[in-house]
Amino acid sequence: MRGWMSLFLAVVCIMVNVDTGGAYEKVKFAVLRTPEAHLPGIRRVLITDFEGDEQDLMRDRVRGFLLNEERIHCGGPLNFLKSCEAERTPDWATTKVFDVVEREALDLHVQEILRGTQGLLNPAQVKSLGLLDAADGIICGRIVRLDDGHDEHKTSSKGKRYTTRNVSVSVTLQLNHVERGEVLCTVTKKANKSDSGSQQSSLDGWGVLLEKCFDEISVKFADHLTPHLENKKAELEKLKGKEYEEQAKDAASLAEKGDVDRAYRIYEAIRSAQQYNPKVLYNLGALNEAVGNYDKASALYEQAHKMKRDNDRWKDALHRARVAADDLALWKSFGMGVREHEWPEAGPSDLPKQTVVIVGDEEDQYQVYAEPSETSEPVFPVPGGIEVPKIDATEGWVQIEMFDGSQGWIPKACCK
Repeated sequence: MRGWMSLFLAVVCIMVNVDTGGAYEKVKFAVLRTPEAHLPGIRRVLITDFEGDEQDLMRDRVRGFLLNEERIHCGGPLNFLKSCEAERTPDWATTKVFDVVEREALDLHVQEILRGTQGLLNPAQVKSLGLLDAADGIICGRIVRLDDGHDEHKTSSKGKRYTTRNVSVSVTLQLNHVERGEVLCTVTKKANKSDSGSQQSSLDGWGVLLEKCFDEISVKFADHLTPHLENKKAELEKLKGKEYEEQAKDAASLAEKGDVDRAYRIYEAIRSAQQYNPKVLYNLGALNEAVGNYDKASALYEQAHKMKRDNDRWKDALHRARVAADDLALWKSFGMGVREHEWPEAGPSDLPKQTVVIVGDEEDQYQVYAEPSETSEPVFPVPGGIEVPKIDATEGWVQIEMFDGSQGWIPKACCK
């Protein structure tokens, strides 16, 4: 029994001391995801009347999602309607790449032509509308209620009675090229929404369930035509070593709070002293990715990965940044003003200070000189056992700074 207990404790100790890789705080950001269809030249779209019940509601939902500048998926593709906000996005990024032409803004003749135009259109009908000056594309659609709505009364395995209300709908949406009169894409989506409860009066009404169906279909259609946002997190690497550990910790905390500019200045200052530290390079890559500097992020991730090829998380980050860099041409074709985020330069206050400890204890006293020479002017004595900032160093001498800001040189043998 004692042997098994010893083995158990040994396993526990091993698990407790596993190295998790030194990652801690995360920098949060949002990335653009490419749409399924790429439609160059389409910038202004007109939405006609749809065929089917509640067509005004469906048309309004499509319009709303196309005009949303920060349409985001939360928690993966199955939760695209979950409520959440986009994390930091590049200044130029947007999910709104179309302008929706309002029919009220068209001249009366065109409004008259559109009146009564309903359902899916064929190419000849599109060209006959003569809307070349008004829009680049026309969105039309057909709504089919697969289930007009019904309540099912059921009994659970425990004998409790409850009611389930179901609504099911199929919508076909079509985008047509005005000038060429051709169908650019046709998307058919189905949605089913239900609500259950012991009290029939407490269930969502038919209209509410239908709105949820339209929301689900509309956002899928918008994703088919235009980009959407997705929140991401990049774990920052913890720097070990007395010299820069605290400064790096401050930088990571700032990055997690969203102050990436200040975090970048600190990491950049550390890099000036540790140019070949792969963790610093990786962290700088993560900050560049967070602001949309994907080319710079790729370069920094690649440098870090070359120094430490066994880190799969770094390899994944490099792949992610390269894909985002390749997508920049697509975003430019959508009319986005892609540009690099400009980092502020690191100032003296951002530079991490090294420290030294004076040997001995408080009873020991060492003379500090104005210059690195014992023949120069003595400026002040310093007790042993204290830790002071290191300003500079030369052969056999260290320049230190005292708490009042005064500086001087002390023999290197007096420091550790």
